[in-house]
Order: sequence, then C-alpha cells, then structure tokens
Amino acid sequence: VRFTATTGLPPGVHRAEAAAWTPWLALPVDFMGRIDARFQKLEGALEIYLQVAPPDPTDPTIPYIDAASLREPRKLPLRSGVEVGRNSHVRFLLKAKLIEGKPLPSVQSLVILAQR
Repeated sequence: VRFTATTGLPPGVHRAEAAAWTPWLALPVDFMGRIDARFQKLEGALEIYLQVAPPDPTDPTIPYIDAASLREPRKLPLRSGVEVGRNSHVRFLLKAKLIEGKPLPSVQSLVILAQR
C-alpha cells in the first residue's frame, strides 16, 4: 500500500487533519499465528494503525465487521505481534496532519510480516 497526500490545504487554512482507511486485505487462507506490520520511508506528520478482523461466519472471504468483533486499531510500530486466526483480514488507518508550508505526508510502503 502506498499513500501520498496530493491536494494540500485550501486557501486561508493553516492546519488540518485527515484520516483514511485502506481496503480490507485478506491474509493467506491457511495462515494462523502472529503478524507484524512495518512501514518504509514515512515522511511528514503521519500516524499509521493496523486493524484485524476475523472472517465473516457466512462467507470467510470477507471480514466480519460487527462492532463487537473488531479489534481496536493498533498504532505502528507494534511493540509485539498481533495474533490472528485463519482467514483473517487486515486494514490500515492513516492519520495525517497537514501544516501550511510543510511537505505533504507520505509513506512508501506498508508491509505485513508473519512471525514464526
């Protein structure tokens, strides 16, 4: 996943905050264990969070996004890996602070790693 803010601030605005979710990404079907997530080449005021969801009970190819089943997003870098079950899904939340006169936030890549 690559992210770069492209519009900047409207005239007369000196600071703003923006947030966006990536689409849900399915982990490999047979994977079960701990995952970690890393980012590369982060620039600007950007915070990145990882969220995990179990598979939907009626269709494991999609995430079960019932509020009671969703885990809270965890800020990267993670202090320890995140335990996931089979058919889990992940997504990233990106929170950017846009400041007049500063470069727009960007991150070159977000990577999910299996911990063995």
